[in-house]
Amino acid sequence: MINLNFLRILILHLIVITISCAPMEDIVYLNKQYNVENKNNISYDHIIRKGDILDVKIISNNKNIFEIFNISNSPENPNTTDANLFVNGFTVNDEYEIEIPTIGKINLEGLSIKESKSKIEENVKEFILEATVIVKLVNFNITVLGEVKKPGNYKIYNNKVSILKAIGMAGDLTDYGNRKKIKIIRDSKIHTINITNSGFIYSEFYYLKSEDIIYIEPRNAVRLRSSSAQTFISAASTAALIANIILRQQ
Repeated sequence: MINLNFLRILILHLIVITISCAPMEDIVYLNKQYNVENKNNISYDHIIRKGDILDVKIISNNKNIFEIFNISNSPENPNTTDANLFVNGFTVNDEYEIEIPTIGKINLEGLSIKESKSKIEENVKEFILEATVIVKLVNFNITVLGEVKKPGNYKIYNNKVSILKAIGMAGDLTDYGNRKKIKIIRDSKIHTINITNSGFIYSEFYYLKSEDIIYIEPRNAVRLRSSSAQTFISAASTAALIANIILRQQ
């Protein structure tokens, strides 16, 4: 006859295992197919916004001209750091303008970084015939919070970064992260995406914008994280095994 206490332990053990496991479809990224024909025609380039800080370098074969336009950010300047670029960069004002000494004000409203480079070059060539302009976004920062292994604020050294890369920078999601309800806070609005569905790579939120906040909320499941919970599972397993051995000997 089967011992009643053994059955209780076994049932409890099975319940713990069941509630602590998650279906693979809730964990695997991009596991649901998406019809590519339905994708939206979305531009992923960063569009200049008010408050953006741009690092603008004007390159010329004439060393004197180079130094005139790039004093603070000259490669020969030992103080050229991220903080230095931030302080000495050109801030986009409320009229979407930057003001470069000698060159004057340049309106960049509605332009991408690449388009801004071309427009600044046009203005520069009115003063310098042979010049090349390099434009970079200095204040591209994102924040990743919640169920990731390394939450924090991250500086992006590129004109664009995908949410998958941002998650990778944060050490990937924990097993408890809800991959179906990832929140992106942008311009004081909250948006939710599902990264288990491959269709999200065609959304306007696949590539992040400066100052985006990504929050990974926990799944609605029992979370057995504490050492006491792990100890309980181990003890229950051991008890079930011992009870099984005893019953076999009867």
